[in-house]
Amino acid sequence: MASRTRALSEQARAAFPYGVASVRQLVAVGFTERTVYKRCLPGGPWRRLLPGVIGLFTGTPTPEQYVLAALLLCGPDAMVTGLEACRRHGLRRGPLRAGRNGNGPIEIHVLVPASRQVRSVGYLHVERTTRLPRAVVRSGMPLAPVARACIDAARRRDEPGEVTELPRTRCNRVTARSARSSRNWRTPRPEARRFRAV
Repeated sequence: MASRTRALSEQARAAFPYGVASVRQLVAVGFTERTVYKRCLPGGPWRRLLPGVIGLFTGTPTPEQYVLAALLLCGPDAMVTGLEACRRHGLRRGPLRAGRNGNGPIEIHVLVPASRQVRSVGYLHVERTTRLPRAVVRSGMPLAPVARACIDAARRRDEPGEVTELPRTRCNRVTARSARSSRNWRTPRPEARRFRAV
């Protein structure tokens, strides 16, 4: 029995390289539901990250594992928004990633279709919407577009300084890009000079 469980554990590690899987996925690999939850008990080799989502490890999850667990719980068409999406889009300014008290899990804000029956739990904030934007996929993670992610991040901030930091970063990037493109527009290309000469 122990050798079978060991073989299944190796199979699960190979099937889920990020170390995160739903109970349903683990049952499909060959575990019984009872075995999955038993392995999550104190002293066991796994841990429960969210309801029905298991970390195949005992240590602290990485940001990727937190996000993946949230997306597994929320189901298809879910996408990360808010501060975590802003970070993944490359916006570096603004509040820190950690929980409100400065430690613990990061906060993950996820958009789901209005018909989806998923509730916020633990570090996960679920927002149902009838206006689900088209996801932008970065490093395999579905993200809300930058503008929507910034707005959602700002709505969940308490400090006025935190609220202004994210849009300021975005505006600085857009302004820099606009300045570069306007410089390029003012400098005539060689082809344009040839046409003028004719």
